[in-house]
Amino acid sequence: MNRYTNHLLNSINPYIRRAYYDTMNPPQEIKPRIIYDYEILYIKSGKPTITIDSTQYNAQSGDFFFFKPRQKHSIVLNNTTLVQPHIHFDLIYQEDSSAIPVSYKPEEAMTPQELAYIRPDITDQLFSPFPSYVRLTNPLYVEQLLFDVITAYNTPELYPEIQVKWRFLRLLDQILCEITWMRSEHKNLKNERA
Repeated sequence: MNRYTNHLLNSINPYIRRAYYDTMNPPQEIKPRIIYDYEILYIKSGKPTITIDSTQYNAQSGDFFFFKPRQKHSIVLNNTTLVQPHIHFDLIYQEDSSAIPVSYKPEEAMTPQELAYIRPDITDQLFSPFPSYVRLTNPLYVEQLLFDVITAYNTPELYPEIQVKWRFLRLLDQILCEITWMRSEHKNLKNERA
């Protein structure tokens, strides 16, 4: 890991905007939209079709999605109920973090003020390209970490911001480890075939 990446990791100070255990029933869908922040979406159950930019995924239980600011995506249900715990967040807290809403609009329908809400995407400074989709090697552990964040967000204790942040950082750490393992296995496989 280079010095720049270390600096970025030391700068991470997440702000959790929304953390929900959510369910969608057909024919409900999320039409193509962009978001201002980041979103982690975990497929607990269901088989939605998720499109990110122009790539389509036939998602299933255990799949994990990481939507980035200004990244166009949509979710269509395929006659199944979708259980989708998810978290909206800023990776780096900013003064206006608490004022930024969750977007359900396409970019072309946004006002200049709404376009100004869009955060810069810094994930490619961690991994390039930073994946938007991961088939987890250890989905149950990641699921538990995700639920810990959602529980802390929805059941405030003393110092709720700290509770939510440290649980989210544990989740982020595990996600970064999963991506590292995935990339390293892919690299090893490529080397074996060379």
